[in-house]
Amino acid sequence: MKIRVGFVSNSSSSSYILGVKKEMGSECPCCHRKGIDIIDLIDRYTSDTTGITCIGKESVTRYYTRKLEETEDRVRMLENQYDAASMQWRYDELERIRNTLKSIMDISDEYEVVMLDISYHDIGIQNILQNEYKTGNIIIIYDYEERMFS
Repeated sequence: MKIRVGFVSNSSSSSYILGVKKEMGSECPCCHRKGIDIIDLIDRYTSDTTGITCIGKESVTRYYTRKLEETEDRVRMLENQYDAASMQWRYDELERIRNTLKSIMDISDEYEVVMLDISYHDIGIQNILQNEYKTGNIIIIYDYEERMFS
């Protein structure tokens, strides 16, 4: 499995944290196949800008806990240099990270938590994710730009 570290820094992709149902839909009576294995699909499809950053509630929670600690350290350092108005976007960032962390920890065990980046050019993956979202097989924990699932 190819696991990528960190968010993609260029603007050709967007970052998501999704809850993917562990049991996807019912079995087909003819071919006995179940729903799409989203995690396997993205793992096999990984490109320069589409891929899985980390899988599992614990792994994603650790990632966001480190991100929260780093951001808190940065805010403490900058608070001495800037006024509250100049720091508002940092405070907003802290709140967003805390809310995301809480959402990750609150997710039901029926979902596998996956942090991933999807390229704007990977229309096929986007369409599959949107369809699985509409059928309830995927829930959105975090959508950086609030663009694909809106």
